[in-house]
Amino acid sequence: MLLADFGTSYCKILDTNQDHGPRVMASRDLEPGFMADLATGHNAARRSRRSIN
Repeated sequence: MLLADFGTSYCKILDTNQDHGPRVMASRDLEPGFMADLATGHNAARRSRRSIN
């Protein structure tokens, strides 16, 4: 499952199927079609299947 916090400048992404911790990246560097399973943040509604704020 992909969990994310989509901010306006940076995103924090955690893949619960992987053993490593979350990654932080600039929001502008995300692939155009990138979708998380569950997310929060300013851009969560358009970048995830389910958003919680």
